[in-house]
Amino acid sequence: MSTQIKLPSLGENIDSAGVLSILVSEGDEIAKDQDLLELEADVPHMQFLLSRSLALAGKKQEAARKLEEALDRFESSDQPEYAALSALHLSGSLAPEKERPLLDRALALAKASGDKRALGVSSLFRGAWHAGRDEYLPARQLLERALSLLQRDDDAQDEVTYALTQLTWLHVRAFAPDGAEGSAAEPRG
Repeated sequence: MSTQIKLPSLGENIDSAGVLSILVSEGDEIAKDQDLLELEADVPHMQFLLSRSLALAGKKQEAARKLEEALDRFESSDQPEYAALSALHLSGSLAPEKERPLLDRALALAKASGDKRALGVSSLFRGAWHAGRDEYLPARQLLERALSLLQRDDDAQDEVTYALTQLTWLHVRAFAPDGAEGSAAEPRG
């Protein structure tokens, strides 16, 4: 005899979840309100995606709050590569004095993750931050590290192009300041 099982609400903005484990076996008697499954909802990813949608809709403060929540959840769920990317996206919505500590946090998280792409992108953003402030040596070191980490990744060609552009502007401004109009491009968010 089969019985229909209804899942309770998984929470705001969560309409799916993965099954971590099944807690009963076929043929077991089941009591009312007995746990049958362990589920895992991908809350941080949903918050991250929601933040991007809110930003596109012009709701920047709400987007920043969702990114902060995603960052905290990624960190607490031991997903440093996603925490690093959340920190990078969040840094673009902050005042300049709060941006650097968040970029440092993203870089530390990316290092902890061991994920080369996360480390490359974090280095790229941090290098661009220094380049935008005409800080030649730290910008060059970070941008070159980003380039070396990302250049072998076929999916990172936009980031490679951006790193090369930043390095070019950095060198032009450092070695031919009279010939350079404008400044290095701002990090993209």
